[in-house]
Amino acid sequence: MTRELGATRWLALAPLLLPGSRPAAQDAARAQAKPERVGRIATPESRDEAAVPREFSGLARSSVLGVFWVHNDGGDRARLFAVRETGELAGPAQGLDVSQATNTDWEDLAASEGLLFVADVGNNGNDRRDLGLWVIEDPSPEADGLRASRFLALRYPDQTSFPAEDWRFDCEAVFACDGDLWFLTKHRRAGELLGFTGGTRLYRLDLAAALAAPEGEEQVLEARGGREDLSLVTAADLSPSGDRLAVLTYTALWIFDRPAREVTGSAPSDWLAGDARRVPLSPFETGIAEAIAWRDDASLLIANEAGELFRLDLPPR
Repeated sequence: MTRELGATRWLALAPLLLPGSRPAAQDAARAQAKPERVGRIATPESRDEAAVPREFSGLARSSVLGVFWVHNDGGDRARLFAVRETGELAGPAQGLDVSQATNTDWEDLAASEGLLFVADVGNNGNDRRDLGLWVIEDPSPEADGLRASRFLALRYPDQTSFPAEDWRFDCEAVFACDGDLWFLTKHRRAGELLGFTGGTRLYRLDLAAALAAPEGEEQVLEARGGREDLSLVTAADLSPSGDRLAVLTYTALWIFDRPAREVTGSAPSDWLAGDARRVPLSPFETGIAEAIAWRDDASLLIANEAGELFRLDLPPR
């Protein structure tokens, strides 16, 4: 979501943030799963708010233990920051510029088999024809800079008009699983940038096929289900063991167990089809939560758009 929507988003979200009917998921005990603030991302912009538009939006573990990649939303240049979970910088203070890339509306990060994917898939007006993924090979927090080796152009199979008739083609959540990438959408009433509605849809990208395709060839995502009681999805990440999916919204963290495979060795059919555990979050404590990454198989790191970081330890299953 680009910064043009600004603080007025709070007004639009207010009716959705008030207590209401409980979704069809099991609420985890609040006392056993409460986010703890552990720090704030200490970029130069954190100390000088006027320096640059700042809205942190994506988070992913790096190949270096205890170090995470994070990026700003649209409005910033194409760059990544390397940070520790306390917010302390683990790389250059100004971040690492990503050459050969642009930041139209970066929303999330996903890592798979030595590759880091920057998801330029923000689509507030549901009218973009240039959605895609920037691919960075084996990024290092100690590098002087980063380079995007290619851009994977993406398209939804069920979007036939621009803008769409149903505004269900914005995305802020991408995760990697078994060598594929998965996308969760965020919905609005048609024509209303701040008219948020319920539900999410799940799409899959066959990553091996996409990387083997000729440069510039558009990749069509595969629809894989959805969920009507899961709304305002802002981030997602798969646990290191690969058996649990964390999905972040403004008001809750949802934990899904890995679904059974239809065929041995095949990709899961629908990550959202099974039961879920729901950990309530208060936006008045965690702010506008925009990014998430597993620290290990039992705890997660959450970042809000202001760069505050929260650790959440999950109760035993």
